[in-house]
Amino acid sequence: MREKLCHGAWQDLDIPRREALKRLLTRVWPGDEAPDLPWFDACLEPYSVWIAQNGIALAHAAILHKTVRVGGESFLACGLSCVATDPDFRGRGLGRRVLADATWTLLEGRADFAVFTCDRELLPFYAESGWREADALVLRAGEGAAALSSEHMPDKAVLLRLMSPRARAAAAHFSHGVLTLGLPDGQFW
Repeated sequence: MREKLCHGAWQDLDIPRREALKRLLTRVWPGDEAPDLPWFDACLEPYSVWIAQNGIALAHAAILHKTVRVGGESFLACGLSCVATDPDFRGRGLGRRVLADATWTLLEGRADFAVFTCDRELLPFYAESGWREADALVLRAGEGAAALSSEHMPDKAVLLRLMSPRARAAAAHFSHGVLTLGLPDGQFW
């Protein structure tokens, strides 16, 4: 059967779809390697983009939303999280398809900018969908001492895309320094 591209707000997904996505992510990140799954947090307005075949999730990307303060102004930020492809289905372009569609969804949405981290080795993969590294920007999850921060993760890169005219007008505030997302301890994009 042919692969199907699917979209949906996490809170609107039925239990079989949620379980299929959880199985995929557990397969990609087994055991203690599994990432925190922040899209379960309804305040982040989680939205999933995935490719499925016969009810089995093969590739996935979550889009998260959060209002943040930058340069004294409030902006709606979005980020990608848990971009993954089932190991048995890698090399077929599924990850590129789901990333391209998630990127299009972000660009057509209402957010002012998009920001997230990725493993440095994946920069070429994200660059194919137009993402660029913001190498002078530090991304912090929150204000607390235990908050995750890109400055303490040398294997991570911060990716940024300014989308709204308002965000582009404030580009100087995004080009360097620290951007704090205001996420709970343990969560990160």
